[in-house]
Amino acid sequence: MDKQPELELRTNGSEHVVLASSPYRWQGLTLNHGSVQDETGYEFSWKGDTHYLAIHDLVLRDGEISVDGEKAVPGGDLRDRLTYLPKASSAVGWALPRKRDNSFTTLFFEPDILSDELERGFIPMSSRPLVYFESAALRSTMDKLRRIIASGRETDSTYTETLCLLAAMEMSHALAGEKSIDIPSSGTLSLRHRNLLTDFIEENLGAQISLSHLAELTGLSRFHFSRAFKKSFGTPPHRYIALRRITVAKSMLASSDASVSTVGNAVGFSAAAHFIRVFKEIEGRTPGEFRRNAE
Repeated sequence: MDKQPELELRTNGSEHVVLASSPYRWQGLTLNHGSVQDETGYEFSWKGDTHYLAIHDLVLRDGEISVDGEKAVPGGDLRDRLTYLPKASSAVGWALPRKRDNSFTTLFFEPDILSDELERGFIPMSSRPLVYFESAALRSTMDKLRRIIASGRETDSTYTETLCLLAAMEMSHALAGEKSIDIPSSGTLSLRHRNLLTDFIEENLGAQISLSHLAELTGLSRFHFSRAFKKSFGTPPHRYIALRRITVAKSMLASSDASVSTVGNAVGFSAAAHFIRVFKEIEGRTPGEFRRNAE
């Protein structure tokens, strides 16, 4: 993905539509979020070398979108509606939002990503755009991504990358009319790969660990790696890493006077709030409460 995809927005003289300053990016995937700050109308256009998938949290007084010069589709209450635009399609439109907290979350993914992840031949993605459609499974996944990126909080990059891959897969299901893609089964990881992964994770708990990097260690695609890892370890990669980080953090809290933020940073959490949130989710108490009870 040499040129980063983007949705072009034009407002009436001021910045009323704000895109995330730091979109999330992984191999073949870009996740972004935009917020509409008032009722000022805006125009938009899209044409790119990736597939475009969006979930809307928009309520419009008026507006429309036209794809590839076809008849325009009117806007309205677009909350939880989805839009898919295939590679090389073009879309233009305009919108007059109602006064509320309006936003949209977009996932751009490369056309061959499913073939790469499933490690098989070409997986066709329909060239037919879908505007303001509904899909329960896809909406659930995209809503999770929306809440992650809209929060602005530090989050688990491995988990978010996995959700993006899942959304791309579910989009293919939606295009096939909810029929299942023939997905080859994944076996377990070899003992050598399991040892390689556990050693790498232990040595890098204080750094960012991506799903892509872990998959590269085994020679598998991210999709097959995630399935094989869960079969081998009984838990997804992001959860295993979180559990190991909290286990090491507990030892540090009990045996040193280092501050909570210092301990969190040492096990891979750059923000103390994120560390406290994950620690409490796993242990049922905050790091400070754990330390007091350990004394």
